[in-house]
Amino acid sequence: MTELNILSFTLMRRLAFELGRDKKRTFALFVLLLAGSVMLVRMIARSPGSAKAAPAIEAARQATPQALPATPPLGALSGSTFERLAIATGKRIARDVFLFQENYYPPAEGDEAGSKGSRPAANSRTKAQIVEQQAQTSLALQSTFISADPTAVINGTVLRVGDWIDGFRIAEITSKTCVVEKEIDGQKIRASLVMD
Repeated sequence: MTELNILSFTLMRRLAFELGRDKKRTFALFVLLLAGSVMLVRMIARSPGSAKAAPAIEAARQATPQALPATPPLGALSGSTFERLAIATGKRIARDVFLFQENYYPPAEGDEAGSKGSRPAANSRTKAQIVEQQAQTSLALQSTFISADPTAVINGTVLRVGDWIDGFRIAEITSKTCVVEKEIDGQKIRASLVMD
């Protein structure tokens, strides 16, 4: 025998031994090879160059010309992008989904409809309300100790002024309250925790 025949015989024997040794791996390999073969055959059968597929596709196009509306060239269309989209798709769209709907975003209390100077105050109030709610839900002030270095117990952790807990910095500790602060968009917002 030649060296090539000996090598191929050795590799075949080794492969048969390995496949016979682990039945689960052999079965998984067989299933994967079978699935890959089926997918390859389906891909070849459905390729656009296939002699059977081309006449069937052309017959389907001729049989249903009304299924796809004729789209005019984009240069022939006039109007906004929304109108061009509605004409091109052939669908009736009840409203412009990209148009800002001001009635969905009413002004906050105390704001005038046209006043732009009052918007940041409404935003900061909203941020303060959010920080207050976060502090009340995630932090529980359990006790305070007033001395030269006041401490507070929050969520079972002993903290001093300047310490951090759950994204909040301890700003001030009094006998029954603890003031925490959180920075949002470069603005420090404070919230008070009261002992239960």
